[in-house]
Amino acid sequence: NLGRIDGVLLHNPDLSKPDAIITACGWLKNQGTKFVGISTEPDRNAVKIALEAGLDCLQFPYSAWDRRAEDDIFPHAGKGLKLIINRILGGPEKSKAAKSIKDAAAFISERRDKIGVAIVGTKSIEHLKEVVDMLRTQG
Repeated sequence: NLGRIDGVLLHNPDLSKPDAIITACGWLKNQGTKFVGISTEPDRNAVKIALEAGLDCLQFPYSAWDRRAEDDIFPHAGKGLKLIINRILGGPEKSKAAKSIKDAAAFISERRDKIGVAIVGTKSIEHLKEVVDMLRTQG
């Protein structure tokens, strides 16, 4: 028994080995883990594995600048698979960074019906304060 672990995401598992992922996730569920999923790049194989394994969630990058998930992943929203997005401000590539946090938030807000959780990463204390201020004004 793993004790009190509510959720586990396997980070960037080898999608060419679905049986290993399904076995690992099944073991986590059998140990009492409430939520099990995978964190990966948008990929139709990730969705297929997640659905076959009965996973709870799938985490992937998604933003106004990275919309790869729209065709392969978003159609499965609301069908038992919670979608978690990250890199909503553009990710580590500065050339893809959002011009403003407000613009990034507006883009994501328009797609709330598909997204269960949005992870907002920050790069500095000032950036964190800007994100917090923006979220407070969004209500």
